[in-house]
Amino acid sequence: MTGEPYPEPGEFPDFERVLVDLLTPITYTCQVLPPSDDLLQAALPLLLVRRDGGGLDFNAVTDTANMRVVALSHKRSDSWRLARQVREAVLACPGTGNAGVLVDWCEEITGQLEIGDLDPLNRSVEVAFRMMARRQFP
Repeated sequence: MTGEPYPEPGEFPDFERVLVDLLTPITYTCQVLPPSDDLLQAALPLLLVRRDGGGLDFNAVTDTANMRVVALSHKRSDSWRLARQVREAVLACPGTGNAGVLVDWCEEITGQLEIGDLDPLNRSVEVAFRMMARRQFP
């Protein structure tokens, strides 16, 4: 992404970046949506990853991140398929050292969920995880 060494030795991982690295082989994955509807439509299908909370444990050994992944595509069925692939990839990543980051534990917080919306064309499907990792050292 930036050419800087990652993860920075002795720091906790940036879980958004971890998920971008993990999920990009599935489809385009980002931390921020494209700035216009035209660009968004051109980028579909995509996965949006966001950290929605979490924090350090009592001894500041483990960072727990609540992560949300939103699958967006042109068709509802494609969004559901992407969300299933996300679930499989995230739940399989602990202990694998993905992109230089060792994730200790992952669990699903919320299964695949279609976000309610008055717009029948909204085809986003969301899944949420709790991910845990310690400071990263080479």
